[in-house]
Parts: sequence; C-alpha cells; structure tokens
Amino acid sequence: MPLAQSPFHLLIKPVGAACNLACSYCYYREKAALYPGGHFRMPVEMLEEITAAYLQTHPGPEIAFGWQGGEPLLRGLEFYQKALAFQAQHAPRGMRVTNSLQTNGTLLDDAWAEFFARHHFLLGVSLDGPPPLHDHFRRDLQGQPSHDRVVRGLAALQRHKVQYNALVTVNRANAERPLEVYRHLTLLGFDYLQFIPVVERASPASEHVTPQSVRPEQFGRFLCRIFDYWAHHDVGRIYVQLFESTLRT
Repeated sequence: MPLAQSPFHLLIKPVGAACNLACSYCYYREKAALYPGGHFRMPVEMLEEITAAYLQTHPGPEIAFGWQGGEPLLRGLEFYQKALAFQAQHAPRGMRVTNSLQTNGTLLDDAWAEFFARHHFLLGVSLDGPPPLHDHFRRDLQGQPSHDRVVRGLAALQRHKVQYNALVTVNRANAERPLEVYRHLTLLGFDYLQFIPVVERASPASEHVTPQSVRPEQFGRFLCRIFDYWAHHDVGRIYVQLFESTLRT
C-alpha cells in the first residue's frame, strides 16, 4: 500500500458506543440506537486488517494507536494482547509503535495494569472530582455511583507504575467547585490534567443546551480559579493541558 504523504493518527473504538456506565451527559451512548441488533465488538480479523493497513501506510518513524469507546476495556484483555501481536508482526523495521487508551477506570484491575505497564501504554482515566461531584452524572447502568471503582482502578495503575493522566469533563455540577475538583485529582496522584467542557444541544435543532452543560461564565470562572491556584503552587509539578498549551502560543 502507498505511504501517506504526512503522518496521521488512528483512533480505534473496538466496542463502538458500548459502555458499562450511563453518564447522563454522554453524547455517544445514544449512537448505539443507530445500529439495531449490533453487538459492537470489533472482530479480530478486522483488527489485524486495520493494524496492518495503518502500519503499512504511515510514513513513520513513530506511530501511535489510540483506543477509545464507549468503554474500550469491554473488549477484553485477550483482544489487546492480539493487538500488540499484530503490531509486532506488521510494523516496518525501525518504526516505534506506541499505544494510549481512554477508560472510565471502573474495570481496571491488576491484570489490566500489569499488561499496560509491560507494554508501556499511556492511560487516560475519566474522573470529574470527589464522589458527590463525579457521581452526580457518572453512574452505571443500574444507577449506582462509580467514583470508588475508578479510584480502585487508579490504585492498580499506581501499583504497577502505569503512566496515566486525568480527563475531566466540566459540567453544570462540578464547575461551581473548581478547587475541590483540582485538589482531589492531585491528591489522588494525577499530575497531568485535561479539562473538557460539557456543551450539548438539548436536541439537534435546539438553540438550548442540556441541563448538564456548563455555562460559558461557569467554565471561565472554573478555569480562572484553578489557574490562580496552579500558578502560585503547582507550576512545574502539575501539567494542566489547557494552561500549558495557551502559554506556549
């Protein structure tokens, strides 16, 4: 297959919209309704085909696989073991292959963490703050809170020294308590934070947003309050993606 003219990035969703949580601000779970009867599990044959094509067309010298969902861990550990085997089989000589995976953290255990450590995965873990704020919107399919399961999963990553960071969705609930969110995450051991505003239309044609969406002024106050604290206490220790990228421009 011909090489691409410039590097590109591949994001793979091996379970599509399937997830073990039912976050009330999630825009993606509803996409499952577009595929009635679908089982949302990428076949191993498709995994190898995609892997080979990506590796053979990417100009290198470094190539990154990104894994997301839904909840990508629902595809099971064996699937990712095969993914690594296919990468080793099809990677051109001298190409460096890396993997990152975004997870809600609730399914992480020592078996997963050992695998991620051995293969140098970067894990992004979704956490919206301390229990009352995180669990306000992030509950499972039975309506049960998920915060404590995320923290147990994070502890497994820490035991096995997996590299990880935090993806924080800023919503109508946690936007009013910025320092509680920030301090909770840093006390848990996160030193790389990414803040993503939740802004969703109430319906495709609506001019209004959902009740979970953060208001513009809320998001501004949230960032300003954290920036003031970060600038006085944590520059060089905690990496806040939005602040660092803005300061570089």
